[in-house]
Amino acid sequence: MRRFASRWDLLQIGLALKGKEENHQQSKPAELILETQFSSNRIGLPLLHERQSKKLKMVILWELNRINEYCGMMRRPPLFRQTFWQAERPRNFCFLIRPTAKEFVEFCQTLDKMMSENINREFFRGEVSEKLETVRADGKIVVTTKGTIALLKEWLLKNWHPKDPVAFEDGFSIFKEVRDLRNPQAHKLIDDVFDQKYLAEQRTLLTKVYEMMHALRFILESHPRVKSQVKDDDGPEKGEIFIY
Repeated sequence: MRRFASRWDLLQIGLALKGKEENHQQSKPAELILETQFSSNRIGLPLLHERQSKKLKMVILWELNRINEYCGMMRRPPLFRQTFWQAERPRNFCFLIRPTAKEFVEFCQTLDKMMSENINREFFRGEVSEKLETVRADGKIVVTTKGTIALLKEWLLKNWHPKDPVAFEDGFSIFKEVRDLRNPQAHKLIDDVFDQKYLAEQRTLLTKVYEMMHALRFILESHPRVKSQVKDDDGPEKGEIFIY
């Protein structure tokens, strides 16, 4: 099977069963652990055929949709509340027509709504506590609600172990990066400033988002119920992906 190599290319996917804990009186089902190793190298692939090419925006939506399908196979609620695969696409989910700070921020706001704001809390089904307790200096305990990014990260690290934690942190950071970029305060006075740099920044951002969604799909694909139903050639990695 030919897959795209990327900054988050899954070089090795090893499955291990976590045995029963020592001195545990009651037997428990073995926990599935996925060990992944990510590569920081980006390797270009030749264009195979015009009909096999994929536009990056559409591939991201395909990944969102496929992730939710995998969740169904796992008998869990969908990870994302919407996939926009067969529905109307978000208005600003497109490449910039005018590369200005205002349009770039609006794009980041849309992207964040499709990512962290789109995560379904029901997916975690009580496996991860939604509350975070913090002890203040005066000894009082402050209880706050965790964000969806924190819930997803905690759930992943609870169930799957990356071989390279640094690479995992680097790849997962795209959620926070998009969240930070949606803040328009730094652009209030330069809304109409035209700069080609925003085109490059948008393409880099979309590439990182694709790589994260691509990795998420691989992680869920390792689940026994998913693995038994998914073909080896599942995925859009049969041709070059256009970033335009």
